[in-house]
Amino acid sequence: MERRKFLVLATAAAALLLLAAGAVYEGLRMPKAILLDTSGYPTIGNTLAKIEMILFEDFRCSHCCTFSKEIFPQINSKYIATGQVRYTIVPLAFLKGSKPIATAALSVFHSSPSRLVPFLDQIATRCQNGDILDERSLLGIAKGVGNINLEKLRECLDTQCYNHELEKNLQMAHKIMGKDFGTPSLYVNGVLTSTASFRSVQARVETMVALMDSQAEVKVSQ
Repeated sequence: MERRKFLVLATAAAALLLLAAGAVYEGLRMPKAILLDTSGYPTIGNTLAKIEMILFEDFRCSHCCTFSKEIFPQINSKYIATGQVRYTIVPLAFLKGSKPIATAALSVFHSSPSRLVPFLDQIATRCQNGDILDERSLLGIAKGVGNINLEKLRECLDTQCYNHELEKNLQMAHKIMGKDFGTPSLYVNGVLTSTASFRSVQARVETMVALMDSQAEVKVSQ
């Protein structure tokens, strides 16, 4: 009886050691995580979610438009809508003609946050079509999306009300990315993640979840 009890305990201890080793191994394989304060940035999803995605994007960037139309909807349905992920956008404006779009996106988020996703979806569609978006066309998109404060949007576009914030975003992006600066850049819990496909994003999320689960199990057993 005592021998059986000893074997059970030894097996459990070995399993915990394997979990700990696996967690360490996964942690070592991943790029180094960075700390990002997303307070005040456009964020959707469950604010208490353990997984946070942060996307740096320029709304005139063709790769960003492709990501928004082809990959983001899958992220939204699988992770954001189910409460598993909080998703933050850091708008950048370094390409010609992108500043009014970034300004409009921030204005929509601050005045009508629930309309941000459909607004940006229309922006991405127009981007893929190669359209140049000026103040008039941005207001037209907002009107078509509906339930957006058009007066506030018009005023913000006229006064370029988020220029200072956009400049700070760009400085932060350059500081974080250094010589690898580019968009779209996606960070999952602070770890740079490929935006080439939904599968690459999904793999990162699953690795993060497995790592957190294994670390939690080891902690509980101690």
